[in-house]
Amino acid sequence: MDLPTGQYNTLNFYSEYCWRHRLQPIVPPMAFIRRLFTLTAFACLSGLIGLGVGFLFAPAKGSDTRAWIASLVNQHGPSVQEGVRKAGESVDTAVDYVASQVDAITDGN
Repeated sequence: MDLPTGQYNTLNFYSEYCWRHRLQPIVPPMAFIRRLFTLTAFACLSGLIGLGVGFLFAPAKGSDTRAWIASLVNQHGPSVQEGVRKAGESVDTAVDYVASQVDAITDGN
């Protein structure tokens, strides 16, 4: 059985082996590396495009956005802190209740 004539490439041994043994070749290593490089380059390019679009369509400057967030924290911060404090007290009450129930059960036996 003769091999098909054609351009000699770096994967000739692999191709010849597959041809002689009638095997389906798997993805050659260089093709895999090319695909990986292409996907990586595409992902980086997409990220840069997204970053550029974000800069173009940002609603305000960074300092303005930080000031807006700070005003929200100053406005709603005390009520959030109060809610966290009340939640902590509720958890403490629940822990005390569970501990008393466990003590009652273990003391009873």
